[in-house]
Amino acid sequence: MNPPTAAPDTPASPMKALIAAYVVGIVGMALAVGLFWLAVRAVQARHLGSGWIFAGALVYGAAILGVTYAANRAGRRFGNTTPTPAARRYRRRFFVAMTAYVFTLMVSASLFAGVHPPPWLAWPLALAPAAAIIATIVVMGLYLSEETDELERAIVGESALWATGALLAIATTWGFLEQFGLVAHVEAWAVFPLWALCLGPASALVRRRYL
Repeated sequence: MNPPTAAPDTPASPMKALIAAYVVGIVGMALAVGLFWLAVRAVQARHLGSGWIFAGALVYGAAILGVTYAANRAGRRFGNTTPTPAARRYRRRFFVAMTAYVFTLMVSASLFAGVHPPPWLAWPLALAPAAAIIATIVVMGLYLSEETDELERAIVGESALWATGALLAIATTWGFLEQFGLVAHVEAWAVFPLWALCLGPASALVRRRYL
């Protein structure tokens, strides 16, 4: 998910920035997921210990963060934008929150796969990634409250509303299809990543209309 940016130094290219960020993000994520899947299969085939799964999970998490950073850089480069002070703070906080999310998710998944923790430990392990995602949502709210550029606030706010509307439409449609056994079940944790995917196109379209 690309952090918001300030008004452009030159005429903005929202679609070019969106395509660049999505190409880098999707290709990078696909490679990271594919390599991690192959690594897990190799560990399982050779009956290696859970430590190998944990190490692979950490490498996978670092790769995901690297891809996120690269996608953001690509979007900024092709979008010809200069971040405001609030946007720079947003990026720093967002990266910290996403780092916490990746780390807690990988640790929790590795422990559940390897040692099956007791209930007193299972609950905090399962809730830790959710807490990191909640922190990410708070970071986004802080950006809107701190941004002094009224046009930028309007663009980000309207983009978030369109992304929310798209998410509601997708979730409702999928829910009915799932109810009648036409599609597979999707876990609830996928809601935020799906909203983030909807936010990209919404931001590009809204920014193009304003700028």
